[in-house]
Amino acid sequence: MDYSLLLTALGLGLLSSLHCMGMCGGIAGALTLSLPPEKRDDKSILAWYAFAYNLGRILTYGIAGALAGALGSGLLFVLGPTNGLYILRFLASVFLLFVGLYMAGWLPSYASIEHMGRGLWQKVQPLSQTFLPAKSPLQALFYGLFWGWMPCSLVYTSLIWATASGGMIEGLLTMIMFGLGTLPIMVATSFFAGTLLGRLKSPQLRQKIGIFIIVLGVLSLIYAGQLADSLCQTCGLK
Repeated sequence: MDYSLLLTALGLGLLSSLHCMGMCGGIAGALTLSLPPEKRDDKSILAWYAFAYNLGRILTYGIAGALAGALGSGLLFVLGPTNGLYILRFLASVFLLFVGLYMAGWLPSYASIEHMGRGLWQKVQPLSQTFLPAKSPLQALFYGLFWGWMPCSLVYTSLIWATASGGMIEGLLTMIMFGLGTLPIMVATSFFAGTLLGRLKSPQLRQKIGIFIIVLGVLSLIYAGQLADSLCQTCGLK
């Protein structure tokens, strides 16, 4: 298992907080408001519901990551372990650069990648409504399982990294790490969405995060090249 993939996925999740607030903040806030006042005002109960919603979402990310990892395993078989791993890591790093440019506001067209999953979301989203308002944390968890299929450019980018992991278990773990990276901001949104939105809307902060992700993408490209060179030497190709 390449732990750099897990760290990259975790970092991408943490750094995508601004995007998460924009994409899912409204949903998290609506879920909180749908609770009866006595549950909403009890912070310990609210915390259980918020955790359950997000656990369901992260589990769905893990399922998608396992499928992506299985796809990556097949691609490695077709392309060969050396060339295949380099190609997948190279593509994942390029898409990480795209995310950085998008977060910084320099590549707004990258959001169009979300069109890929809208057909599925249009079928899934009505089914999720059967669990609202959530009457128990278990219902909240089931809603989260549907919520995880919401189209998101950063989720799709992380799935490319899961594909580059080259295995089902590795892909699952990669997406779980991405989901855990998003967990703090999404749980916090359930408690004080308005305050967070006000502080995280800063274009300057978004640009700084974007630049940081770009640097991470460049480092990933360098690592992909070093990895390919190491594999070639191991296989006696150099």
